Amino acid sequence: MPLQDVSVVGHYLYRYGDDSWWWSDGMRAAYGGELSEDAELDQMMRHVHEDERTGLLEAMARCTRDGTPFGLTHRAVDVNGNDRSLMLTGDRGRNSAGREIRGMALDLEPAVDAAVRYAASLELSTALASHAVIDQAKGVFMLLYGVDEDGAFDLLRWSSMRVNVKLLTIAHRILVLARNLPGMAARDRDHFASLIGSPPDALPAPRRTSGRARVSISVLDGYVPAVAVRGRADLRAAKEVSDAAREVWPHAAASRALRIDLEHATRIGPTMVEILGALGRHAARDGVAVSVQQPADRAGEPRRAPGTTEADGISTRSAGAREQLRHRRPR
Repeated sequence: MPLQDVSVVGHYLYRYGDDSWWWSDGMRAAYGGELSEDAELDQMMRHVHEDERTGLLEAMARCTRDGTPFGLTHRAVDVNGNDRSLMLTGDRGRNSAGREIRGMALDLEPAVDAAVRYAASLELSTALASHAVIDQAKGVFMLLYGVDEDGAFDLLRWSSMRVNVKLLTIAHRILVLARNLPGMAARDRDHFASLIGSPPDALPAPRRTSGRARVSISVLDGYVPAVAVRGRADLRAAKEVSDAAREVWPHAAASRALRIDLEHATRIGPTMVEILGALGRHAARDGVAVSVQQPADRAGEPRRAPGTTEADGISTRSAGAREQLRHRRPR
């Protein structure tokens, strides 16, 4: 419980010698407001919830008898008639007048409210995270079986009941399968379905990712930025090329040149072509010369990325492209 959320509401004192009590103003307000400064213990106890009185009385008796300190939480009715969550503490001591018990009441209400808010927030966060996992699993079913969202949820729920595994556990398992299986085409349905009921240690290992593109940034001749793609130039790679070009554009504008190296790229997709075209138009507006190192065919000759043209503002000549950049200097 956070200490900053706990405050002292009042103090009390019990003197053995004359069997007398003293209550501070805060104590009297916390326990109904009817206590006089020297009221007896039973008057205070009348404002404590009945099922919690015995525990408080026993703790006080032990403290009086053998000096055992205590701190007990309980609920009490305050001067406004509201329930409050309090903690009553006590410890035995001695002064010039003889033995005594000193203690205080702590207000736990702010801490309880904070704990409730935290628990509600945690529960909501957990629910949202679970909902996101289930939604992703539904998306896998929609893709694999060609059903709508409701149909995907029905399949997910039925699969959960069929293998007697919780819905969220099945959803997690489906996402693992979607990441790790080599394909998600219609021909993979039977294999996919057979693995849904498998325990986690029987699920397939992650598939190899060597076919994925790797996009890197470098500098040619000390001043010309270059973005290189190795591997499949698909949607994911196109997004990374776009991000990389945005990152190096201030340097490209300063050097008036940018190199896009696709020499080791494979399967150049339409999104990559679209990005190259947009990049060429942007470069033409900013006066930046963009050259593209094309993928080489089997004979070692460069071949044009499908859809790229000189009109896009991109030089698609690979031979001599590095030489062209080498002789260009920043203005």
